[in-house]
Amino acid sequence: HRLQTGSTQSLSGSSSSHHVAPVNDNIRYLLYNYDNLAYVSTLHSPPLISSVFMRTISDIAAVIKDKREADIVIKTGSDIWISARKSKSRVLFSLILQKNMHYINVVEDVRRLSLNLFNKTYFCEY
Repeated sequence: HRLQTGSTQSLSGSSSSHHVAPVNDNIRYLLYNYDNLAYVSTLHSPPLISSVFMRTISDIAAVIKDKREADIVIKTGSDIWISARKSKSRVLFSLILQKNMHYINVVEDVRRLSLNLFNKTYFCEY
């Protein structure tokens, strides 16, 4: 299954679009709920994310879809980090656009993002 980015349901299942302002200029994210196909996203905020990164996110989604929990962090050739954290039926995809970041800083930024934005609806800590 491919990630359904055209859904217009909120995480609670109500029908509305959830493209929100980015937390900062260096992080884009997509929180996706497999149960109701709802999402909250900043991926469409400027600067726009290329189709290559969107395909990578889709490929990661296919790999982790059937797993209960997953935590993946990859660094691209263009020095952009992609993170996927899955817990039950929700997955948080993060793109860290800041150049020259270290792995430990990426992990901390994603942890902080998940706690600050989605603490009530999303993750248990690993």
